[in-house]
Amino acid sequence: MKKTKKLTMITVFMITVLFTMNSCNEKRNLKSDAYKSSIKLIDQMTTAYSMMSEISFTNKYKQELFAILNNPKINVNFNDGFEYTANLQQKQLALAALKKVYIKSDLLTDNNFTLKNSDFNVAAENACKLLKEINISEEYNKKIDKITTTLNNDKLDVNIVLQLLTELYMEMWNTDAQVWQLLVTKNYQTMTANIDSIPADVFDEDKLAKFVYEPYKGKNILVNIYKLNLIDEANKEKKNILKIIDDIAWGLDIINQLNNEFTKREPNMIFVEENIDNYNEYLFGDKKTETTKN
Repeated sequence: MKKTKKLTMITVFMITVLFTMNSCNEKRNLKSDAYKSSIKLIDQMTTAYSMMSEISFTNKYKQELFAILNNPKINVNFNDGFEYTANLQQKQLALAALKKVYIKSDLLTDNNFTLKNSDFNVAAENACKLLKEINISEEYNKKIDKITTTLNNDKLDVNIVLQLLTELYMEMWNTDAQVWQLLVTKNYQTMTANIDSIPADVFDEDKLAKFVYEPYKGKNILVNIYKLNLIDEANKEKKNILKIIDDIAWGLDIINQLNNEFTKREPNMIFVEENIDNYNEYLFGDKKTETTKN
């Protein structure tokens, strides 16, 4: 009886070990993971464009407010506001089109899909069309035309098309990012200077005490602490904006490296997996997937 019980326990143990080994040996679809990660980044880019548009008008409002506090007699020119991003809606539509290209690319990692039934070409052509409508430059449009021509090739290489197309979107982002970085830095410097120069007599001491929590008294002290807090808040906001811009640029660079690796005859899948995991953990807080390397 004891022998039978012992054999049963060994059998259960062996089945558990075999099941665990089979689960761990499941191959990870790294291409699919890379494309899904790209889709999440495109969503972040779309959100960032909206964010920069909102920030441009918020900053304009704050600048006018601080200017009035410095000189109540000035004329308000809020209607002469500035937009950080040219062709905002067109760029967001183009990004939505790129997202569809990656969705179709992800389908192609499944053996049940082909170029024909995945509609990859249709999605890529639409992404090119919307990107060209932005009319960034003549040289840029020529690059788009080359991709469009490639899509009509019978021996179409999806990996190459995806790499070239993504590089163009990356170029669009980096161009806008450079403008944003300069504008954000300049405007927050102006904002800080305007806050610092607001005269103490424009503040209501009774109301001010509700916003300053430090245990001090005296109007000028409270005013200066309040202004210091406003400046600190503005600097934190500036750093957060610049970090979002930099993080997306970094993510695009990783996606570009992965796309480039997939164009090779023998991609380095260890490199691919490590970059996907690092990318997802840094940008999205996703934990590393516990699977074997493909």
